[in-house]
Amino acid sequence: MKKILSFALFLLTVFQGVAQDKLLTYEDAVYLNPKIYPVRVPQLQWIPQSNSYVYQKDNSIYKVTAKGGSETHLFSLDDINGLLSVKIFDSLKRLPSVKFLSENSVYYHNKQGEWFIYNIENNSLKLFNQIPDSAENIDFDKKSLNIAYTIGNNLFIASEGESIQITNDKNKGIV
Repeated sequence: MKKILSFALFLLTVFQGVAQDKLLTYEDAVYLNPKIYPVRVPQLQWIPQSNSYVYQKDNSIYKVTAKGGSETHLFSLDDINGLLSVKIFDSLKRLPSVKFLSENSVYYHNKQGEWFIYNIENNSLKLFNQIPDSAENIDFDKKSLNIAYTIGNNLFIASEGESIQITNDKNKGIV
C-alpha cells in the first residue's frame, strides 16, 4: 500500500512540474490578445427546409450537405458588389451578415437602412424595403417582408419601401 501511495505522489509531483508556467498577461485576461480567441465559424446557419448548412470563408458563402459533407460555393462578395454597382448602390467592403429566407434566397441590410434580397439561383438582387436611420427596436417578418420599428415613442411599419405610422404619441412618458 505504501508503494502505491508513494508512486501516486511521485506521479503527481512529476506532472505538476510539467505544467505550464506561463502567466496570463493583462491583454490575455481582457481578450485583447487575438492569439487566445476561440475559433469561430462565421455565419454558420442551417438552410430552411433542407439538410444543409452554410458558413462564410474568404468573403464567400459555402453550402455543405449534412449527410455527405460535400461543399458547394453559393456566392461571394464580388457577386453582390457586381449587382450593387449595376443598380447604383454603394459597394460593400465585406460580406454582409445574411439570413436565409429559403434555400435559394437570402436577405441582408446595410447601415443606411436598405434591406435587400439576393436570389442565389438567378444571381439577382432586389431592394425590397427601406427604413430611416433613426429607427430603433427593429423587427423583421420573413413572411410579409415587412419591418416594424420605433422612432421615439411611436410605432411604424415599413412595407414595400413605404413607412406607415401606427401610433402618434406626443407624450414621452408612454413606453
